[in-house]
Amino acid sequence: MFSKPSDNDDESDFSRSNADEVEYANLKKTFGERVVSLRQERKWTRLDLITHIGMRVNTRIMSSKTMGDIERGEKAFLNHATVKHLADAFSLNGLAREEFFGLAGLKEISEAASGLTAAQEDLIDASYRGLDYPAYVHDQFMNLHSANSYLFVTFGFKLDEQLSSLFLDRKANLLRMLFDPRLDDMMSWIKGKQWRRHVERLVYMFRVLSKNYVGTREYLALLRELRRLPDFPDVWKAVEHPNFMPQFLVPTRFSLKTGEHLDFSISSNYDTPLFVSTLTRVLFTPCNDQTKAILASTVATVSPFYAKINLAHPQGFKITPI
Repeated sequence: MFSKPSDNDDESDFSRSNADEVEYANLKKTFGERVVSLRQERKWTRLDLITHIGMRVNTRIMSSKTMGDIERGEKAFLNHATVKHLADAFSLNGLAREEFFGLAGLKEISEAASGLTAAQEDLIDASYRGLDYPAYVHDQFMNLHSANSYLFVTFGFKLDEQLSSLFLDRKANLLRMLFDPRLDDMMSWIKGKQWRRHVERLVYMFRVLSKNYVGTREYLALLRELRRLPDFPDVWKAVEHPNFMPQFLVPTRFSLKTGEHLDFSISSNYDTPLFVSTLTRVLFTPCNDQTKAILASTVATVSPFYAKINLAHPQGFKITPI
């Protein structure tokens, strides 16, 4: 038998600026829409959902009014206990559970920090020096921070023609580039099974790295843009499946339009003091002599440098010789 519902734990005595209030209102609306979606997927009524929550704790802890307020985005405050009860009722686990909490703003509701100290920038600069292999650094939204010239020429990127257009007026996002329908014209990499496996892995890593920012303006804006690109909705749906497991293949093969194949071991460093957990360095290491020979021949055609994103710069990036 359920006891009388108690809604006293859903209020919080804290203040926000007007801008924060608007953002939090939008966040609550998005969270409410997600609750409705999850409930309807299970063909539950609101009362069914309340009952499932009560069955887990042997008491009725939520009223119909409170549930309606949550779904309409009108609840004054989403606390940890309320969101936990909902996540448990929906049996959410892993990334899906973390993203659910993120939608409620319990992990991080402010925009992601983007500033680095001079010492951190120096460490990143130093990581490119003496490096003969393709490498790049990205943030938690898969936005490029920097990349060396070896990366561009290895995949047939035309530096003189395409570098400026890539960075100008907006952040260079890895997922946006890989799902861009113009990819075939921009690079020498053939889309196929290898492309699909690679982008699934990157989309999965995007979910992992951005889970604390689900519900923020930057996250939602990027996701809306990506969902308009061919293939992304299908990949996103596959990666969202609870049983999805990314394929971290070694080697990772890239088939080029020349008929050649490049086999790389792709290594990434996450959550290290060097990159302050929001930046990740990715390094492509050749796995065989054929790839080493093709890479050596290719990189010999370009001067070694790395491009660092700088939206304040007229070109949108800054070139630094190595």
